[in-house]
This record gives sequence, C-alpha cells and structure tokens, in this order.
Amino acid sequence: MKDFNILLIILDAVRADHLSCYGYHRETSPVIDKIASEGTLYKNAISASCWTLESIASIFTGLLPNRHGAHWASQKIDNNVKLISEYFNSNDYRTFCLSNNDCFFNEDTGLAKGFKHFHNIKYIFYPTKDLNCFHKMANELYQKIFYTRYRFNLNTNETNFLKKIYKKYLLGKFHIGAAETNYRLKRLIKDCLKSDSPFFGTVLYIDAHLPYRPPVKFINKFTDDKTLESRLNNINFDAKKFMAGKISMDEKDFHVLNCLYDAEISYIDSKIGEIYKFLENKGLLDSTMLIITSDHGENIGEHSLMDHRYCLYDTVLRVPLIIRFPQAFKANSIVNNIVQTTDIFPTLLQLLKNDETAHINAFDGVSLFDRPNLKENYAFSEYLYPQPVSKDDDDYNELRKFMHSIKAVRDSDFKYILYSDDTEFLFDIRKDPDELNNVIEANRKTAMEMKQRLLEKTGEFREIHVVADLDSNYKERLKSLGYL
Repeated sequence: MKDFNILLIILDAVRADHLSCYGYHRETSPVIDKIASEGTLYKNAISASCWTLESIASIFTGLLPNRHGAHWASQKIDNNVKLISEYFNSNDYRTFCLSNNDCFFNEDTGLAKGFKHFHNIKYIFYPTKDLNCFHKMANELYQKIFYTRYRFNLNTNETNFLKKIYKKYLLGKFHIGAAETNYRLKRLIKDCLKSDSPFFGTVLYIDAHLPYRPPVKFINKFTDDKTLESRLNNINFDAKKFMAGKISMDEKDFHVLNCLYDAEISYIDSKIGEIYKFLENKGLLDSTMLIITSDHGENIGEHSLMDHRYCLYDTVLRVPLIIRFPQAFKANSIVNNIVQTTDIFPTLLQLLKNDETAHINAFDGVSLFDRPNLKENYAFSEYLYPQPVSKDDDDYNELRKFMHSIKAVRDSDFKYILYSDDTEFLFDIRKDPDELNNVIEANRKTAMEMKQRLLEKTGEFREIHVVADLDSNYKERLKSLGYL
C-alpha cells in the first residue's frame, strides 16, 4: 500500500461506555459517532493498563508493561525498546506530537523519542492551580498597564473584587488545552503539506482527566436539573480523599461528576470536529488514517473508586478504538471480538507491508486484521506497581489497603483478575458486564486455566514499592493531574 498519513488521537481518561456510538444514553460524541460510521468501531478494545504512562507506552511499543519497562518504579521506557514514532521517523515520515500531559507523556519518560516535533501544552488556568495562575496573570497585566509595583493578594480567605470577577466570569470558562492543541496541530499539518513525505502525528487531549472543568456551554447540555447547580462549584475532585474515607460522596455527587465528565467528552468531541473539517478542507481526509482511542478509562463511583488507579475493572480498561481509513477499514463496521490497544503498532506495519520490521519488538499485540483468526483470543492488562504514597501524606495509612500490583486476563466469556496479595476475582462478563459478582468458587477450573495463561504471559509479581519519597517538582506535577 502506498504511504499514507496517520493521525493518532488519544483521549486521556475517556472510557468507551460514555461515548454515544458505544451505546451511551447521552449524546456526548456526535462527531466521533460520524467518524465511526465512516470507519470501523471496535466494540471491545482493551487497554494494557489503567494509567497513562504504562498504557501509552504499550500503544507506542505494542508491548505489555512488564516488557517495555515504563511503570511507577522506573517511569522510563527501556532503551532497547523501539517506539512506533521511531519507526516512522526512520522511514521518512514527518513525525510530530502534541501532548497535554506533561507529567507522563514527555521527554523524561522516553515517549518523545522519534518525534521530530514534540510539544507539551498546558492550560492558561492549570487544573487545581487555576486561581494562582489567574493571580499571577492579573498582577503582571496590572503592573504592565499602570507601571506600578502594587500586587493583588488572592491567596487569602477574604473575598475581594478580583476573586468575584474570577469566580463569576473565568472559573471553568477558559479551557484552552484542546483549543491551543488544535491551533498548533493545524499549523503542523500545513507545514507537512510543503513536503512530499507523509506524516505520523499523535495528539493527546487531557480534558476529560480529573479535575473536570469543562466550558460552561457544555455543562449546560447535561445539567438541566437546577437543584444540582449548588453542587457544581463545590463538587469534590479529590479522588484520594474520597478513597481514603476522608470525604463522603452520595449518589447526587456522582451524578454531578458524570455530568461534568460527559461535558468534557462533548467538548473534546467538538474539537475533533474541527480537525475533521480541517482535514476535509485540505483534501487529506481519505488519505489520512484517523485513529481515535484512549489510554485508559475512569471510575466515577463504581466499585467505590474515583479516577483510574488501583484497579483493572472494565471502567478503566475498556476504551474506544475507532479507525477511519477507506482504503483498508470498512465503513459502518462494528467488530465485536476482543482487541487491544497494543494491536495498533503491528496493524500499521502490516498495512505498510514492511516484512523486515514485522517483529520489531516481538509484539504482544496482534494485527487487528489477524485477531479474528486467532484460535485463542485473550487480552492482558497490568498495573505493575501501585501508585506510590509518600510517608508524609496525611492519607498514607488509609491508602495502604490499595497498595497491590494487579494483573488481568480475559476472553470473550470470562475475566480473571489477580492481586499481588493472592486475592482473585473471576467475572462472567457475558452476564455481569459491570463486574459485580465474583463467580470464582463456582468456576475454579476456568479460573486456574486463566491464571496459568496470565502468569505465562506476564510473569510473577515483582516486589512492591509502597512508599515513595517524591521530590518537590515531581509532586507539583502529580498534583496538577489530581494524583496527589
């Protein structure tokens, strides 16, 4: 097949079952729905992990976390592992990446390797620090206009006019992460058009990641209940405090979180619509493989959890995977069999028919075209090390109960989950897709067979590092994404 452009869009923390094309009861994703109708939608796409670094590294290498080496204990891809970006860079593609996650998707973790252009984009009002950012920007603007050294002080409990302006007119309304990403993306693609070489581009939108701060007009699409308004500005985004039992949340609180989460997805969907139109107007739509997926999903109260750490339930593992490329993927096609995000790399190599590189990393993933032909079709996922908790963390004792490594394997009928303390779960996902009933006692033989398959593929558990002494800069970056 002739060389073609590739645009890989990764939606951070977007679970499949909150997209309308996956059967969600709200219309959250009309643009993505349209793209799915013009391409192939994979109904049961499984991520290799429940958090960004491990899962994106798996997408980029076609390997499970135990083989690519990027996890909480090391946070860097092994040097001998080749990334999809390195492959395309060495094959005369113009490579670029725009990431909104500077905590894990950056040069330090090795995920930037192979990209000729790599840029991390932050919000003007950064999550959890937006008041401080507004404070700084307001002072700089005031001093520049009036040539004075006077500084506003917003870091007090008292309410002043600047705080009132911030809360009324700015909080939640400036949300330019995806907007600036699109602006830069269009410029990069325009620049690529000056060359005869095709491009391989990656975009990571982080808008659906905690804390949820969607633009107001998207909130209004999903919150017509006026009784919820008082909760919107006071809802808890601190997953750690909730899971440590320090903050209680009821059904209405999680309803509000779902509304905000859906509004974020709707916002991202609108931005994908901008890119779709741009590619169409430039005559690039049909010559560009458009891949839409996610690194992981999100818990919004399910299993008494928030965000995506400490578990391998389908709320965090079942992700969207949609591919639009008329030359190879049928329009309006739905694939029900299990696939993995590790399959993306080997699929692209098969399409390019490059036999010499067909086994770059001896992939754990399988080409999407070969998946239906497998005699035994399994999906594997890992949480190699639990997110570390610092000794000086106020919630250290309460969070210790989550300090387990986790592995999971599934086929079309059952899903088996194994914790490093030997706790086991077996779910009949045909009858129990929400994974609420552990049926391991009634299906011991199935559980043992799946456990054997899982350990053969992923190996034994490694030593767990429960406590981490994190430096101040890294702590700040983790706080910006709600991890601390």
